[in-house]
Amino acid sequence: MLIALKVDSTKTDASQKLLVDRVAASRYINKSARLRDLLLYLCDRVFEGLAEEIHEQEIGHKVFGRPPDYDTSSDNIVRVHVSMLRKRLEQYFGSEGAHEPVILEIPRGNYTPVFRERTAFLPDVPARRKVSQGLANRGSHHHRGALRHLHGPSTFSQ
Repeated sequence: MLIALKVDSTKTDASQKLLVDRVAASRYINKSARLRDLLLYLCDRVFEGLAEEIHEQEIGHKVFGRPPDYDTSSDNIVRVHVSMLRKRLEQYFGSEGAHEPVILEIPRGNYTPVFRERTAFLPDVPARRKVSQGLANRGSHHHRGALRHLHGPSTFSQ
């Protein structure tokens, strides 16, 4: 379920702003002043009710100091940094922010941040992934051993 951040600043949920602050302070974003500034700028524009004004040229000018009329076709700084920001957001919500009930995303083809309620999920545990791949490759005769490996011998005793 996507919840657009297109809200009036007086009605913005304080938890959304706190989430943005936590993400910006995270090790994934805070290390890069440009990514942090980009995230905060995009979210602030939306919190101020100015989401419609978010576009590549405006971001290049306001966040990255490009001239107001710079040529976005020959300077891809915004596209590159938004792509990196998307990856870092994904990393944050997959690790440090795995407990967050709401996820902040910037959908592809767009520069407007959205909040999405996290759906129930099972963490991608490397051992579980490895066993699952092994089961698919070797067949079901290894199933009991694989489950014993994941859950311990007491759960699936002979």
